[in-house]
Amino acid sequence: MNAAMSDTSSTMSAPGPSARELSSEGLPSPELSAAKPDDMLIVDNLVAGYGRKQVVFDVSFHVAPGEVVALFGHNGSGKSTTIRTVHGMLAPLSGKVTFKGRDVTGHSTRQNVRAGMAMIPSERFVFPDLSVLDNLLLGGANEPDPAKRKERTEQVYDL
Repeated sequence: MNAAMSDTSSTMSAPGPSARELSSEGLPSPELSAAKPDDMLIVDNLVAGYGRKQVVFDVSFHVAPGEVVALFGHNGSGKSTTIRTVHGMLAPLSGKVTFKGRDVTGHSTRQNVRAGMAMIPSERFVFPDLSVLDNLLLGGANEPDPAKRKERTEQVYDL
């Protein structure tokens, strides 16, 4: 994962096809593996911001199926803006977002959710009075097929 949001931000991903190799010092190598056509998500040179204020500068990363990736950085470094833009809450200034092999750059949040994309905000519990299971069921409510909803819930529990 390559996130060039600011000089102070850093990124790591779980071991997998797109994970960075570790150097002899145990630090991430600057070389990244190339995105593959079967990657679940490919973000290429994303530029985003608010109005004329650019916040994200040429962010590129990819996520393989089954891979868990984290985006780290200081407050104000563009993490949330990157995620909001990928998810369709903000229109990108430039760059490309590919999800499941389809270009979704500039698609609405509604379109991206229907395609299977989801965003889970950290520490902002939308429904804190619900159980974990109830929150998961609510999150899957847009899937009309009960068998698929059950399968997705089981996948989350397996994480």
